[in-house]
Amino acid sequence: MSHVHKLALLAVTVTLAVAGCSGGGSEAPKGTEKAEGGSSRTVKVEMVDKSFKAAGLGTVKKGETITFKFTNTDKVDHEAFIGDAGEQLKYNEELQKNADSHADGGDDGHDHHPEGAIHLAPGATGELTYTFSDNDEVEIACYEPGMYEAGMKLVIPVK
Repeated sequence: MSHVHKLALLAVTVTLAVAGCSGGGSEAPKGTEKAEGGSSRTVKVEMVDKSFKAAGLGTVKKGETITFKFTNTDKVDHEAFIGDAGEQLKYNEELQKNADSHADGGDDGHDHHPEGAIHLAPGATGELTYTFSDNDEVEIACYEPGMYEAGMKLVIPVK
């Protein structure tokens, strides 16, 4: 195989790997769309010990758009989904539906993430941009098995 063919194969492989991590749904939850002109600020979030640690989040204002840059510094996979209570419920129901449709293959639904979430292996990074609308409270949550129940969520009050 020539050097050019190897580079082309590598580019396709990287593109497919990135596309495969984007989820399987067709509709992103409200607020996760990229805002015109980008975000107003960036917040780094560490995923570790069944928690999200957001350095410098401070007060979030209605209408503000924030890009969250996640780093999984833990030893297990984590995911991040941002949304209000209704969006969290809808996302969790979609995960359950995926689990039910893949139950025969031993899949717990987390191999096929709905749109709007990121799934990060240990050491991986990723980002989500969210526009805070009229909600008084938004959560960042991890629904990997047992994580949400163990408290892996970050409640963000919106003023």
